Amino acid sequence: MYGVPVTVTEWLALMRGLAMGLVPTGLEQIYAVARSFLVKSEAYFDQYDQAFVHMFKGIETPVEIEDEVWDWLANPLTMPGLSEEERRLLAAALEVFAEKGFAGTRLEEIAAHAGVSKGTVYLYFESKEALFKAAIEAAMTPAVEAAEAIANDASKPAADLLREFVFGWWERVGMTSLGAVPKLMVAESGNFPEVARWFHDTMILRAQRAMARLIQLGIERGEFRQVEPMIAARIVFSPMFSIIVWRRAFGEAMCDLPEPKRFLAEAVSLLTHGLAVSPTKDSR
Repeated sequence: MYGVPVTVTEWLALMRGLAMGLVPTGLEQIYAVARSFLVKSEAYFDQYDQAFVHMFKGIETPVEIEDEVWDWLANPLTMPGLSEEERRLLAAALEVFAEKGFAGTRLEEIAAHAGVSKGTVYLYFESKEALFKAAIEAAMTPAVEAAEAIANDASKPAADLLREFVFGWWERVGMTSLGAVPKLMVAESGNFPEVARWFHDTMILRAQRAMARLIQLGIERGEFRQVEPMIAARIVFSPMFSIIVWRRAFGEAMCDLPEPKRFLAEAVSLLTHGLAVSPTKDSR
């Protein structure tokens, strides 16, 4: 209704904090804690305010925020609300989904891989789709947040930030078990469009928006020429995903597949030169 993007993992973690009594009952404190946890960009502060007013208008109960709350916000996945058993399930789910795909994975396989019973899975997740989303979010959110941090660093030239963004994505996604996810989505999107759309909207689009902000920064500082930032961001992501999918789909069968870092270095060089302002053209 208000357009604030919130992932399943973020919402469930907030709910765990409420259930554990970590979130104070004061209205101002709930507002601050929930916004800190659920809203990842200042661009959504207004929408969040509108949603909050709609839900809590007329309620007043001020209470002091405890330090424990801020510790929970800083690292929710390591707080007691997420049990060791649940973390094992998420890690096992990611490995099995990556190996067998969404359709080919059975919950009992994930349970066996995690060393628990199938019934235990349902204590935490209502369905295979819910477990899939939680596993992807838990593993991929740090990579997306790292990309956002790079895009928000205005202390470096935009071309350097773009290079850092691309290679950081490779190290956090392409070189890890998460590298199987893009190929999985390509294979499963036709049969499970809702899952693919969720992955795009909550993970990929968020990272692409970060890249668009980086490109816009370069434009505003006169380092990049005028382009449409979101389209340019998609172009930047094209080689990042191509090399991941090629390696996962073809592997050794594609004998001429270039070494990933060399491929990405060439891609970054083409992209940064293509975005750079032309001195000759601007001097006319």
